[in-house]
Amino acid sequence: MAGVTSILSRDRGMRLRVQVLVVPFVYLDLASRSITEYRKGYFLDINVPVDYGIRMYIRDEKDILNPMFVPLITEDLSNLPQAIVVTAEFDPLRDQGEAYAKRLMESGVSTLSFRVNGMVHGFIGSPNVSRLVTVMVGSALKDILTRG
Repeated sequence: MAGVTSILSRDRGMRLRVQVLVVPFVYLDLASRSITEYRKGYFLDINVPVDYGIRMYIRDEKDILNPMFVPLITEDLSNLPQAIVVTAEFDPLRDQGEAYAKRLMESGVSTLSFRVNGMVHGFIGSPNVSRLVTVMVGSALKDILTRG
């Protein structure tokens, strides 16, 4: 949602300073390595064609190719707010999140991207790891927001 909000804000003339995406859903690439390897048994199970978690956000399966649902396929990612993208090693959505970060960088968007090794999609519920990631993201946000 943060990615799409950033795109919509840019397109409507609103200026956001930063977008933060933690284990984001930005595209459903069923051929990606992370979905192939981690689609079952790593906290977030991905069922084809579309599982219940995804159905909560779409009207029908055609929306899977709608850039307002999957920002990775948005044609123009330039002039978006700075980004912080956090992925998890054993997350089926990892490759797509990292591809989004790469596309942002290629589009000239200042982007901090990091992978939390050894973690699954829902790692943010793990107190120790979650605290460390929160401190890292918070420090980057503080730096971005205080630079003026």
